[in-house]
Amino acid sequence: MKGAGYEYVVIDDCWQVKRDARRKIVADPEHFPSGMRALAKAIHGKGLKFGIYSDAGSMTCGKRPGSKDHEAQDAKTYAEWGRRLSEVRTGATPTDRTRATPTRK
Repeated sequence: MKGAGYEYVVIDDCWQVKRDARRKIVADPEHFPSGMRALAKAIHGKGLKFGIYSDAGSMTCGKRPGSKDHEAQDAKTYAEWGRRLSEVRTGATPTDRTRATPTRK
C-alpha cells in the first residue's frame, strides 16, 4: 500500500462493540482478536499510519458506541493504541460532517 502512495490505514465504523465497566471503548474481539494496539503495530511495521473512526454522537451510524461525553477518554485510549489519525463524524446526529485530525509525532 505504501508503494502505491497510501499513508494511512483507517479503520471505519463497527470496530467497537461496547464500553467496559470503566466506560472505556472496547474493540470487537471477534474481528480484532489481537486487539487494536497489535493492529496498529502491524500497520506501523509496514511503514503506514494507523487511523480510527469514531462519532461525535452517542452512537455511530452503525449503532455502535460513539464518543459523546467520552471524548478525552477515547482520545487517550486511541493514543495508547498508537493511532495517528482520528476521523470523527457526526453521521448519527442531525448534522453530518466529517473531520480527520492527524496527531503530532
